[in-house]
Amino acid sequence: MQTTLPAAPDAAAFNLLLELTHPNGAMQAPEMVAAVNDPHFNQHTFLQMVRWHRVTPQVYQRLAAAGSDLPADFFQRLQAENMHCRQQHLRQATWLAGIARALRTDRVAFIVPKGAALSQRLYGNQGYRQCRDIDIMVDAENVDRVEAILFAAGFMRTMPHAEATPKQLRFLDRHKKDREYIHGRDRTRVELHWRLIDVAHPFNPSLKELLADAEWVSIHGESIPTLSGPLLWLYQCLHGSVSGWYRLRWLCDIALLMHDHPPAWHALLQQAKKYHCRNSLLEAVGLACAFYRMPVPVEPFSLISTIISPFSAR
Repeated sequence: MQTTLPAAPDAAAFNLLLELTHPNGAMQAPEMVAAVNDPHFNQHTFLQMVRWHRVTPQVYQRLAAAGSDLPADFFQRLQAENMHCRQQHLRQATWLAGIARALRTDRVAFIVPKGAALSQRLYGNQGYRQCRDIDIMVDAENVDRVEAILFAAGFMRTMPHAEATPKQLRFLDRHKKDREYIHGRDRTRVELHWRLIDVAHPFNPSLKELLADAEWVSIHGESIPTLSGPLLWLYQCLHGSVSGWYRLRWLCDIALLMHDHPPAWHALLQQAKKYHCRNSLLEAVGLACAFYRMPVPVEPFSLISTIISPFSAR
């Protein structure tokens, strides 16, 4: 069977996507209208990119100011996608608050590394960062207790398979970092973690370590702990790096962290060295600065230059 490589991304569409997700947000409404109305601009490709990279809320909020001047079909499709994201977010936030309440009632410690809690932490708006599921991390010994809570609420386990035996579950738990669930009625997804990263990676701080440095946000009246400080930085960098940065949303997070939450670079680099993930940190910073045309901070710059200079000389 003959196969073809996927076409390179449409440059005009991707450049506009970068402008609309830039932490500075400097592009003005007339420039947006001109870009979308350009006869060489592929509106369908742009909307596909927005959906694939899961940046619909950011893009919609930026383009909404120019909505009446944009092509009607184009903006209506974006509005519909944004409405779907808002509805999904409301379901996720409601479930997250309810699950958090149930865990507290059962005295189970937990942290929420991504999702609505991270969106509130980074963007100041719990629905601004599009997400597929709810992520909750607990101690390994509490996984079965939390699973029982999820079952009682109408969730079904999808990974490992629902028919997995206790022996199979114990084996998989030793070699995996999470279990996955879906709700039988509204299809809300939950990932129940007991590790942040796959077993083989040295960056696997305990729940106690994560909670010691956590920041608390309010979701539907419930106080939710989420990552902060160096651990947030390293997790975001590793998550993107391990995944190959195939969604722009992850680089949006790094760019926003650099712009609004700049770290003490020396301390962060020391932490990255301790956890053997310095290259992932430098990769994240380098990519975010390259894509979003941001200045590279001095300390990472010297290390990035050391890494790339042998290759640039070839």
